[in-house]
Amino acid sequence: MSWSYSDPDRAAIYRVIEERRDIRTGFLPDAVPDAVLTRVLAAAHRAPSVGMAQPWDFLVIRSPARRSRIQEEMRRCRAAYAETLPASRAAAFNRIVIDAIVRAPVCVVVTCDPTRGGWYTLGTPDGSEALVRSVCYAIENLWLAARAEGVGVCLVASFDVAALSRVLGLPSHLEIIACLSLGYVDRFPAAPGLARERWVRGRPLEWVIHHEEFGHRGLPGAPTARLLDETVAGFPALAGGGPVSDTEPATALGRTVSRLSALTGSHPPVPYGVLALFAADTDRSNGAAEQSVRKILDSGGMDELMAATGVEACVVDVGLHGEIPRIPGLLPRRGPNGSARPLREELVRAVETGIELARDYHATGHGWLVGDVLTADDGSAIAIIARLMNRSPAEFAALSTEGARSAATRQDNAGPVGADPLDILAAYAGLAVAALAGFILGARAVRAPVLLAGPGAAAAALTAGLLAPDATASCFPVTPFPPGVPDPFQHLGLDLPWPQSPVEITGPGAAAGALSFLRAAAEQHWLVPQLAAATGGAR
Repeated sequence: MSWSYSDPDRAAIYRVIEERRDIRTGFLPDAVPDAVLTRVLAAAHRAPSVGMAQPWDFLVIRSPARRSRIQEEMRRCRAAYAETLPASRAAAFNRIVIDAIVRAPVCVVVTCDPTRGGWYTLGTPDGSEALVRSVCYAIENLWLAARAEGVGVCLVASFDVAALSRVLGLPSHLEIIACLSLGYVDRFPAAPGLARERWVRGRPLEWVIHHEEFGHRGLPGAPTARLLDETVAGFPALAGGGPVSDTEPATALGRTVSRLSALTGSHPPVPYGVLALFAADTDRSNGAAEQSVRKILDSGGMDELMAATGVEACVVDVGLHGEIPRIPGLLPRRGPNGSARPLREELVRAVETGIELARDYHATGHGWLVGDVLTADDGSAIAIIARLMNRSPAEFAALSTEGARSAATRQDNAGPVGADPLDILAAYAGLAVAALAGFILGARAVRAPVLLAGPGAAAAALTAGLLAPDATASCFPVTPFPPGVPDPFQHLGLDLPWPQSPVEITGPGAAAGALSFLRAAAEQHWLVPQLAAATGGAR
């Protein structure tokens, strides 16, 4: 006996899941009949809940005046959130229209009662968190039932819980989980709204399925693979380079933009950029990198960097000496605590951290990636560069006298090291370099550019090129090495887009500061042929 549904019934269930949308505009003034609303709320009430506590309540609001007060609270929070975004993201965010709270005829505020059932509700060892998750199950049921009824739902996410609770006069023990607008709409879009607006792209299913151990990805029934192996096995082909003006290829900037066109295809990358600073302590740093990160985060340095460069910025902890609490601007991806000689598996995990971060940032709508490492000194990076280029650390003294001296000491202490790039990173404490190399590999896998500057980024580019030669197609160096110093980017055949950096920012923000210039050149590269076509080729 089969308990499965019939083919048409199964198809209907999967269809409603596929077509569920967060509807922000296009609500009709037609009232939602009480019978329809009751069915939708009944579906929510049938959701699973821990200990069958059913900790939800649904506050149904139809009053235009009360919905307007909710709208006012939402606008206040949206404005505050927009101020935290980089300039390009803030401008795009402000263009996203959300007026469903006053356009849709019904608002449903969903709350959680963490005390429902008393203090010993079955299955709640972690307190109210399990009850909050139960409320989320109910919200999903409501959303799917509404789609089946042809009713659109908008999730209003911008509000302060305490302030909205006061506006609605809720009992103090209730916590607002969601504010939903419901109503009939003029259409259900084929794709999610944020994807249509190029705010995000979304993640494919195979990225999120792991088998037995985290990191062994693959669809059910398909061979599983480590992320590093899967990534270097094959990159998407490069495009032909796109339309280029008659004079553009003759310049360094023209060649760079043409290479960018070949990487990304027929359209320029979306304008949003992100800077990832991969941070780790080394055997000689005594926790200095950790202290630098703490200082940057505590002093508002990341906010200043975003204001100066116009890109989102974050520090990625892949192996600082001490654990830093989760705060805005920090992504915890900890491996070893500043290992003197990290194991190969630890380095592979660091590479895979970079790959995953690049893919995730690209999926969330960032067209431009910027990568750098944050360590106590340049000794580790110079040692790696010198070994990979078969040069002496002394040749890099003009880059950093102390760094070159530290690199020579590292090479002497490490003794003979094989040619495998991961063995070299292990010998010279290259954990942060490994993560940035993975960032480059991940960017190449999604055909995104990575802007690079400085010795740490150069070491990562050399490493990525050895792990997968075609990976350097995503590398775009933007600052030169000092005269007389062997240039790793030239060693890889990568030209600078200009004779010298167009910005005065140094340190971790140097590559991010150059982004606006390269982005403007890229947009002009795609715009000129379009204008020529529109005007019949007139000059």
